[in-house]
Amino acid sequence: GEYLSEDTEIANLTARNGYGEYGAGICADYSDLIISNCIVTGNRAAVPQGEAAGISLFMGSPVIKNSMIVSNIIAGGGAGGGVYLWGCSNGRLYDSVVAWNSATGYSGDAGGVMIWGGEGSVERCIIMGNHAQNDGGGMNIWGGNYLVQDTIICSNYNDMGLGCAGSFYSSPSAEFRNCLFIGNTAGYRDAGWGSILFDGQAKFINCTFAGNTAVTPRSGTFFLEGSGSVQFHNTIMWNKDIPEIYVNWGSAPAVQYSDVDGGYTGTGNINSDPLFWVDGYHLKNSNSPCFNAGVVISGVEGSDIDGESRIYVSLPDLGVDEFTDSDSDNMPDWWEIRYFGDLDETASGDFDCDGLPNGWEYQYGLNPASGLLPGLVGWWKLEEESGTNVLDSS
Repeated sequence: GEYLSEDTEIANLTARNGYGEYGAGICADYSDLIISNCIVTGNRAAVPQGEAAGISLFMGSPVIKNSMIVSNIIAGGGAGGGVYLWGCSNGRLYDSVVAWNSATGYSGDAGGVMIWGGEGSVERCIIMGNHAQNDGGGMNIWGGNYLVQDTIICSNYNDMGLGCAGSFYSSPSAEFRNCLFIGNTAGYRDAGWGSILFDGQAKFINCTFAGNTAVTPRSGTFFLEGSGSVQFHNTIMWNKDIPEIYVNWGSAPAVQYSDVDGGYTGTGNINSDPLFWVDGYHLKNSNSPCFNAGVVISGVEGSDIDGESRIYVSLPDLGVDEFTDSDSDNMPDWWEIRYFGDLDETASGDFDCDGLPNGWEYQYGLNPASGLLPGLVGWWKLEEESGTNVLDSS
């Protein structure tokens, strides 16, 4: 790997197949290093309990941006399979993908991102498919003051630790805005579906926790212990089978203007199916009970996870998505921009000339720009659920 101790910038580098005890891919101490447009992959830390298989940044004000940190492994127990930020005065990780990294061994923590103390931010990242043997499959924040914003934490898992699949936080002062925790799996011992907190301050604003699972029965979307203070505002917690919030001991969280499966005491809270679109986190339409149901929080209105203005009508929606249909055609703006590039198409139009109207393709999660006809099962499903012939224009 690369070891750097001076302030510098590395760009367009591939750090592959390194081996070492700390930062097998890239390692920098007391540096304001900038890592830009890099690929860090296939590195291994295992001598004998290595840390930070991908990138290790100790102290300083380092930056990781527009990079991919994938498929790095800690093999002997240790922390930070992908990225380890140690005591940084302003550590920043943004516009990057941290995926399919592992921290194995009995004490393997934080398969994706490990943050130990310091201050900084994680913004507009995807932390996906990472694995920890012990705590925090996706992210482990242990101390420090960090903002995590516009970030997707998905399909991570841990095997047995006190951590959880999505994120594990111990003694932090952390704030999460517009973060999506989805499809994570927690292991056997006191694991939380989405996140777990010990002794610290944490605030979740317009976050969505959905589609997560856990093995242990003593669990919850949030498994809380300690004397910390946890707040939830404008957040959706909609999973299945176990409580969304489990307080093992210590202070119960303050929950306001949030949609909690099973209900939770607090001002403005609801217990209603959020009516997600087929991806499991966008609101399908303005009939969602989470539409225009939040509270304005000064200084954090900003935008949603798609970059759309956070307040579309008069109040923010709950969760990461602000349902916005500025041309009133029953197709959200983010979907039209993604597939059509503009808002000129109508729901009754057929952009790809496959015989299905654009509005139908949105409703059933199809690609309206593919030009590919759905199979017979697809046609049958559409007609059965609608009770009509979807090709009948009369």
